[in-house]
Parts: sequence; C-alpha cells; structure tokens
Amino acid sequence: VVSTSDGGNTWKEQTFANNYFGIIRFVDASTGYVSGGDAVKNSKGKGRTSATQMEG
Repeated sequence: VVSTSDGGNTWKEQTFANNYFGIIRFVDASTGYVSGGDAVKNSKGKGRTSATQMEG
C-alpha cells in the first residue's frame, strides 16, 4: 500500500476501507471504489490506484 492521499481520502481511510471489505481496493474519487481484483492487478491494469498515480 502506498502511503499517499487519493481522491481526498487519506492512506488510513483507504486502509480501513480495504480491511472492512476484506479486499484490497483503493478509494476512487469518481466511483467510490475501484472495480476489479487486488491492488497488484489494478496497479498494472486499471491505472486508477494510488500506486499507479505515484508511479506515473
């Protein structure tokens, strides 16, 4: 998990959401949550996670 803010949500808020749903998901500003699988899959395919935003 990348410690950065995304869509106005802090890293801790994202972590809470991840734990709550039992699935690694990153909060998305437009949709609320990124649809799809885990953070690795999203960071490589979706291009909408915090990790992707940090890496460019």
